[in-house]
Formats: sequence, C-alpha cells, structure tokens
Amino acid sequence: MFVPFGEGPRVCIGQHFSLLESRVVLAALVQRYAFELLRPYEMQWTPTIIPLQPIGGVDVSVATSPDFSM
Repeated sequence: MFVPFGEGPRVCIGQHFSLLESRVVLAALVQRYAFELLRPYEMQWTPTIIPLQPIGGVDVSVATSPDFSM
C-alpha cells in the first residue's frame, strides 16, 4: 500500500506544504496545456486511503493550449 506521508505521530512534517505545492503545479499545467480524455474510464473501490482508482488507467492527450502565450 502506498502511503506517501505516513500516519499517526510520525506523520511527515512537510505534508501540508507538499499538498499545497501540488495544487499550484496542477493549476500551472492546466493553464499551459490542454488535456483531453481519449476514452471513458470506470472507477473501482480499493480499500486504501484514496478509495477510488481508475480501472486500466486513464488515457489522456496533452497539447499546448492555444490560449497560452509566452
């Protein structure tokens, strides 16, 4: 089981910063690139911290966003 930050009294002290930073990176990627699902996907229940995961992964096409200018 993948537990990136641990649990209990020994939880990672950088957990909140890392989660905030991941949101900032995701926002920058969404602004710069256009993402498109190539096929529909189903979710399945898994008994882990994150309860759902896609069956067989998610196929995505990524292209430079036409609205983005450097």
